[in-house]
Amino acid sequence: WKEDDLKDGLVDARVGSVIMFLITIMLICTAAAAGLVGSELKSVEDVARGLEPTFGKSARVIFCLGLFAAAYSSFLVNSMIAGFILSDGLGKGASPEDRMPKALTTAVLLVGMLVAMASKGLGLSTVELIIIAQAVTVLASPIIGGVLLWLANRRDVMKDKVNGPFTNTLGVIGILILLCISADLIIRKLPAQLDKLLAKPAEVQKPLADPAAIDDNQTTDLEEENK
Repeated sequence: WKEDDLKDGLVDARVGSVIMFLITIMLICTAAAAGLVGSELKSVEDVARGLEPTFGKSARVIFCLGLFAAAYSSFLVNSMIAGFILSDGLGKGASPEDRMPKALTTAVLLVGMLVAMASKGLGLSTVELIIIAQAVTVLASPIIGGVLLWLANRRDVMKDKVNGPFTNTLGVIGILILLCISADLIIRKLPAQLDKLLAKPAEVQKPLADPAAIDDNQTTDLEEENK
């Protein structure tokens, strides 16, 4: 990206933000229409019920296809982003031809595979694990927002395109909101999700003996004791 690409970049960022906003509103509305507000999601099937008001019985198939497409499309891309950014930050190169970005991308993929295998082996809840993974990304949002706001105000980086007072005010408000969300996540929500993830199923209590199953000898003994 160069300075000549700034206009295209702004259009891309604004259109992407609007689309993400609309998708979020659609998810909230469908969840409310399906009566999922306040309910506990224990499986993918529970999440798919949010599409039933629109797609009926085909909701599960459509949701699973969308989930597969979303996971597959972002699987390699997100891993490459993490590997390349980490390599570039360490000064080891950011080109696909360099060895370090490839090695770090492979390491990211292996970590994800090990976490998935460990959760399966330990019998952990897949839904709770996904929720925690998404929640952890929120914790880094204030840091990323702060760094972006700092870079956007550096004249040696942005030159005459530095942020104005209005943009900086909106940026500070956004970072404060992210800090509040992260604090609430750390203090209240994340511990609760961890408890659910690590909770073991309660032991099944043995049913009480059926009085009708007591044999004649036991009945006789009870009668003698009563006398």
